[in-house]
Amino acid sequence: MAQFHGVIVYEIIENGLMLNGIYTNTHNNPSSVVDNEILVKVSKKQGVSGVYKCRYIETKPNADMVSHHKVTITRSGVVYFFVWKDKNGKKIWEGIGLPAGDRHIAVSYIWS
Repeated sequence: MAQFHGVIVYEIIENGLMLNGIYTNTHNNPSSVVDNEILVKVSKKQGVSGVYKCRYIETKPNADMVSHHKVTITRSGVVYFFVWKDKNGKKIWEGIGLPAGDRHIAVSYIWS
């Protein structure tokens, strides 16, 4: 199986209660497709660390299918650790992120 890599840049909205991301990955290429992902925090605790509901619609291969996952974000110093899990709790992707200014986080992720 070919290696899977992706990058996503999140805009931090409402002090971390929501993240709006644009991403691409090796699954979407070679057409260089950029898609959108929305994370909504499960709790009302401000700050980026926490558990989020995740939704996205990929351009390829299933343009009419909305995907739902859970994303857990933890922080150690300036580094954010991301884990995406499916509805059964199985880890799908994992990645690390770094702040990119005051309102963005740049994340590199891989198939887990």
